[in-house]
Amino acid sequence: MNIGITGWWKNGNEGDFRILECMTRALAPHSIVPIDLPFSLNEDSLHRMNLLDFIVLGGGGLFQDAPPPHPFQDFEVWGKRLQTPIGVAGVGIDAILPEYRASVHALAEQARFFFVRDRVSEQIAGHPKVQVAPDLTFLYPIDSGEAQQTFSRNSIVCGVNLRNFAGFAPEQWIETLQALPFHLRGIPMATYDSWQEIELLQRLDPTFAGVFDSCLYQGLGMMIGTAFHSVVFAIQAAIPVIGIAYAPKVHRLMADIGLERFSLEPNQWQKLPRLLDTLLDQHRELSVYLRETTHRLTES
Repeated sequence: MNIGITGWWKNGNEGDFRILECMTRALAPHSIVPIDLPFSLNEDSLHRMNLLDFIVLGGGGLFQDAPPPHPFQDFEVWGKRLQTPIGVAGVGIDAILPEYRASVHALAEQARFFFVRDRVSEQIAGHPKVQVAPDLTFLYPIDSGEAQQTFSRNSIVCGVNLRNFAGFAPEQWIETLQALPFHLRGIPMATYDSWQEIELLQRLDPTFAGVFDSCLYQGLGMMIGTAFHSVVFAIQAAIPVIGIAYAPKVHRLMADIGLERFSLEPNQWQKLPRLLDTLLDQHRELSVYLRETTHRLTES
């Protein structure tokens, strides 16, 4: 079969790359055809879609507080001309603007399946066909080996992913992080210039190479993550993690796995040191819990 997988595949986001990698591996030996969003719908693109055997609409946070990506923002207009079966998997929904709800519900009606990755997304979708399933990267979790169980404060390596965004105070976070008694390891997750990940992490980690590698999670005692998948990968590697909720999906993820108490809002940098103390006090239990949680989500 030739299976089209739509998503944000060319935006330099490691989480997106990992989603596509996991879906490709899971659907082998079928041929995967990555389809970048957004794209214009015309007779040629519709013809190409109808040549496929199946289409999966995926790629993470597709439904934000904005119109759905082209051409799915007016699916109710052209969807019936799509002869290829379609399904939705692994998406997050921050909001559905009222003028696009008919399109989303038309997609849900036509889809063979419609899986979202958190309970709030299911509620926002507001359609009985929508179900919750884990983020697709849990198909094949990354593994950092055994998480550190014993260490002193002077030997802890703390992974950090930081990005700039509206409402964030980078200088306060940088100052707070630099004052921590840990060795900081920068873990980049995206190359978007507006997020300034490279610039911010270079200030925290003098050895920062600026290139993502899952091996960066090896040997970490803890993780402080902003990007959604920087937190997801820490969970998968059984590394106790504090999530900075740059978007609703980060807080939802932590809440859904029962660790909402380790999620911080963008203006709560002053709470980080004390929360890290709590994390260290519960480190062994958290590592075990995250390993069990990852196994459960992978099975699901």
